[in-house]
Amino acid sequence: MSDYLQQLSVLYVEDEVAIREGFCRTLRQHFKETYSASNGLDGLEIYKKYLPDIVITNIRMPEVDGIEMSKEILSKACSIIHQIY
Repeated sequence: MSDYLQQLSVLYVEDEVAIREGFCRTLRQHFKETYSASNGLDGLEIYKKYLPDIVITNIRMPEVDGIEMSKEILSKACSIIHQIY
């Protein structure tokens, strides 16, 4: 499993600095690339720029919450899939 994770990228979105930094340290040990954001708005920008394989998010955050961010990401992902086919 670890070899598989080393091929993937992950985006972690969390507004609490200590939690975000600690969790990202762990993620960096297991994933090829680890991106982080402090709110959903920044998370969306990072997602659009890097298209990570996995997104892990908090729900309650400033700017854009995790639910709205996830909905936006899903709509973008569906658009990308339609463009491929």
